[in-house]
Order: sequence, then C-alpha cells, then structure tokens
Amino acid sequence: MPDLRSLDITEGPLGKAEANALLHHLLTSSPSLEALALVFQQDLNPVLLQQCLAFGQLHSLSLAWRTNNNVTDADFSRIISSSPAVPTLRLLRLKHPSQGMWMVPLTVASIFSLATYVPHLESLTLSLNAVSFNSKVIRSRPPPFQSMRHLSVTVHLPQPASDSFARFIASMCPNLQTIDIVGVAPNSEVFVGLTELVQNSLAN
Repeated sequence: MPDLRSLDITEGPLGKAEANALLHHLLTSSPSLEALALVFQQDLNPVLLQQCLAFGQLHSLSLAWRTNNNVTDADFSRIISSSPAVPTLRLLRLKHPSQGMWMVPLTVASIFSLATYVPHLESLTLSLNAVSFNSKVIRSRPPPFQSMRHLSVTVHLPQPASDSFARFIASMCPNLQTIDIVGVAPNSEVFVGLTELVQNSLAN
C-alpha cells in the first residue's frame, strides 16, 4: 500500500499482536502515511508510541487505549525529540480512558517537550497529572505554541491550583480558538470552570 495516506481503525481495539503486525506492515509498505488513528486493547507503551511516530510525512496522529499509559515524561521527551514525524506533525491526540491520576504519568513536562520539539503543533488532546503543579512552572516554560488553535486536556489537579494552571495554559497557547479542559481533583471528583478560566486569561 505505497499510496496509502490515511488509516483509521477505531471501531474496535487492536490486540497486541494485531497492533505490532499492523505497524510493522505500515512502516515497510506505507512510508508516506499522513494520518493515523488507532485504538489499542493493550497499554500504551514507549515502543508503540515510537512506532506510530515513525512516519516521516505524518500530519495527524490519534491514539486511544483501553488500559494504562506506560509512557513517562522521559520516554515522551526522548521519542518526540527524535521522531521522524516532528517536522510535519500538526495534530496529536492521546486519549487516556482512566480517571485515576495514578494511571496518568505524563506531567506538564510533556507539554514542554512538545513546545520545544513540535512548536508548530496546531491541535492537542492529552491527559496530564498536575497534582504537584505550582506557579513556579510558569516561570520555567519554553517559548509558547504560536500555532496551537485547538486544545483538549483532562488534568488531574488540586482545585486551588486552577487559576495558576489556567494562566499557564494561556501563556503556553496564546492563540487558542477551541478549548476544552476538564479538571479532576485528587479525590477523583470532576470540577468545572477551567475552560472559562483559560478563556479569561487569554482575554486579559
């Protein structure tokens, strides 16, 4: 399938053997793939993510999984910094199913990795563990995403840190057009208002 440009397999989750076979086949037969959307039955792990980002003309990557995310901040930074897809990637969706913060290893550091290596990203969907977030993070951020227009984040965050987190998002993504941010407190209760806080920070 050398002319394949887009593949969407999201109707049913791929098992481990199926996912490995599919990605191996795509990497050898469809190197010019531009859009990939997959759902995994297994955990998201560094090898899977690296394979999915190995296409040199990839514009859009959407991944979902049914269990855990085993990709740490260090893994994420290493993969993003060396990915062949970095020059062309515009949309990244990593859709985590769990509401448990212990299941979400990625922190604000992963936002920094994306801003550093994929500053031209236009759309991002991500789950973050920000239970240790504080205002000092804002002072240590890299240059912001100037091209980011759409952001969807589920963040595990103490509710008192909502204001500072909203300012952080606004400072990192100053040109957002579509925002959807859901806060999850340490007791797993969902709280509202983060999207509006970001919008207010962008307006000021």
